[in-house]
Amino acid sequence: MAPGTCLCPEGALEPGAGRAVRVGFSQLKQMSERALKKIEEERRVAPFTSFEDFYLRTRVEYPVAENLIRIGAFDSVEPDRTELLWRLPLLHDRLSALASAGGGNSGQLRAFFAAPEQAGLEHEWTIEDRVRSELELLGLTVTCHPLALYEPALTRLGVTPSWQLPQLGDEVPVLVAGVYERAQNPWMRSGKRTMFLTLEDAYGLFECVLFESRLPACAPVVARATYFLVRGRLQNNRKRGLAIVVEDIWDLEEVLAEEAEREGAVKINQAARERREEEVYADGFVSGRKRPPGAGTAAIPKKVG
Repeated sequence: MAPGTCLCPEGALEPGAGRAVRVGFSQLKQMSERALKKIEEERRVAPFTSFEDFYLRTRVEYPVAENLIRIGAFDSVEPDRTELLWRLPLLHDRLSALASAGGGNSGQLRAFFAAPEQAGLEHEWTIEDRVRSELELLGLTVTCHPLALYEPALTRLGVTPSWQLPQLGDEVPVLVAGVYERAQNPWMRSGKRTMFLTLEDAYGLFECVLFESRLPACAPVVARATYFLVRGRLQNNRKRGLAIVVEDIWDLEEVLAEEAEREGAVKINQAARERREEEVYADGFVSGRKRPPGAGTAAIPKKVG
């Protein structure tokens, strides 16, 4: 999803939220047309002052309320999503009790708006948590582009961001990473097939070209993956425009998993080595790295006499 096209969930339930919000909400799993219309109707009447206010006035389905909490629709009135997820079943039970009693009198409704009991749960919704929920429920990201979460790892791999590509010369080798946007595989006038693969990173869209000679090796990866790591040659000239001629393509998720596993193994080995140094070279020294040459160790025979 290109930057600038995201809908923002914060304040999305306030008056004046535009068509983009409606389009985004309509993609929300289990969001019924009735619930969508009711939210818009009540929002025109008055702003929602709390989650309890929203839930009582709209009477949306339980799964809809839960999913709206998870994507941050109430962050402007209650930033603690974990707290709201804890209060939701309690509010739902109270509302069900009011409905079974004939809708509730004014005293019951005042009780409904009494200050809610705080769960006291402490769980910070990380950027990863937010992006995961947005992808699951909306099919797009609001908080940030998914690849923005992996910038340090991509930098270590030597990945070039798309905004730098126009500044590079023609026929320059590059390594790029992106999310699948679309792919076309037309027949060319030469009678050969060429794949045009459009990818997107945190900065925008860019084009990759796979000629027929690379299709047998690369097409299976394109068919199964969503995130890609691409090595190729940058085509950057007036005649053919800006594109990357693909030489190799990998599933980025697999590459990052292998890197994380390798990094974890290195850390474990380093820690084990340091522990061994402490055990073997601990004759009055804090660490084996500080051990002077010839310091006593059972591993080296000592000269006697």
